[in-house]
Amino acid sequence: MGVESMKDVKLIAENNIKEMYADNIENFTVNSIVNNSDRFDVSTEFDYLGFHYTVYLSIDTDGNVTKFSQIAKEKI
Repeated sequence: MGVESMKDVKLIAENNIKEMYADNIENFTVNSIVNNSDRFDVSTEFDYLGFHYTVYLSIDTDGNVTKFSQIAKEKI
């Protein structure tokens, strides 16, 4: 699936995180999306199993996640 809109970027990011952490994440939010012409850098936050996570992803224009970084995890 290629990226045609920011809505696609958000959906790809959310689906990728659900694949990594399971479907029962809560309070998923996209903090920012930066369009770098060849990729989108996405900042997200969500809760999972009593912890709050901040995750950054890079998504290329074809819709592939090319970078995945868990930056923070804190106990809720």
